[in-house]
Amino acid sequence: MRDDAMWSEVDTLNTVAGYRDYLVRYPSGRHTDEAREAIAALGRLYRYDNWELLGSGVAVWNDIDVKGCYQKCKDNDACAGFSYLVARNECRHFEEVTGRRSNDRALSGTRSKRIPVAPPAEVAAPARPRCAFGWRPTRTTTTAPRLTRTSPGSKTPASSNANGRAPGATTAKPIPTTRERGCVS
Repeated sequence: MRDDAMWSEVDTLNTVAGYRDYLVRYPSGRHTDEAREAIAALGRLYRYDNWELLGSGVAVWNDIDVKGCYQKCKDNDACAGFSYLVARNECRHFEEVTGRRSNDRALSGTRSKRIPVAPPAEVAAPARPRCAFGWRPTRTTTTAPRLTRTSPGSKTPASSNANGRAPGATTAKPIPTTRERGCVS
């Protein structure tokens, strides 16, 4: 019975140290095969090329090669994953892996087959205007003059009323040109 009680506690914690303690206390216990399998599974690191891990509980080593980085993580039961940044010659170990980001100069490894995806950025970039072929987006726009209707038989706009508009006049918004949509040639 004590064997089962310790096993349920060790299995809940799911650490190499816990499984080793179980094997030391109960070398011929009911769950020895399961403990050995769990130690083997936890000792394994799954490799991910071109991904940089994100997480908490970070330990950093400089001037270490990727094999040394891998071995340090494998030997440390608290290490949930590592990232080796080639450009910086830097090794990072994580107690908890919370996400990942693409980095073609990184090699990573985790004890889990699944890496969580980093949460999306809080603010999305504003949409850029769609420009016709040969035009490029710009931040400046131009405005067209307001159009007014002329009175019948007249070539000039009708006289204005109190609000500055001609009686019966309508204002129309012109169809935006490519320049007005925020594009320049």
